[in-house]
Amino acid sequence: MTFTTIFKQELLNLLDDKTKRLCKSEEIEYSKGTYKIKFDVYIEKDNSIFIIEIELRRSDPINNLIKTLHWKCSSIDNKKINMIQIFDKNYYTKPENKYKKDFTLFLAKRCNLLHKKLSHFSYRSLDITIDEKAYKRKDMIEAKRIARNTYKQLIGMIEK
Repeated sequence: MTFTTIFKQELLNLLDDKTKRLCKSEEIEYSKGTYKIKFDVYIEKDNSIFIIEIELRRSDPINNLIKTLHWKCSSIDNKKINMIQIFDKNYYTKPENKYKKDFTLFLAKRCNLLHKKLSHFSYRSLDITIDEKAYKRKDMIEAKRIARNTYKQLIGMIEK
């Protein structure tokens, strides 16, 4: 198992235990039924949906933002969408990777200008720090520890 897979599964288990709501990491169908898309974490709470995307070492995090925006604009559902993207601070501050996060944040701050349905869309990013050596070793204990710390930050965002 990869570090990201271990991290994601631990985070999903913690969120599922705490929220007692359907936390899923599976395909969600577009309202038109023409595509299937996959979110890392999908939580329904009251009249809101929380989408959490884990971008630890992803080469194109903007793709997950665009996927979510497209899904929201195509949806007949009028629920508020709260998207949270989790970034590995060490990876995305490297000069060769910094622009990937910068482009994502640039679009996220301006997405309400793209479509009227995006007035029901909010975006937050969360930076976490992952040790390079632990990541390469696929250190299961470290992945779970970081997931527990991340969970503590996320639950505050979700429970508000």
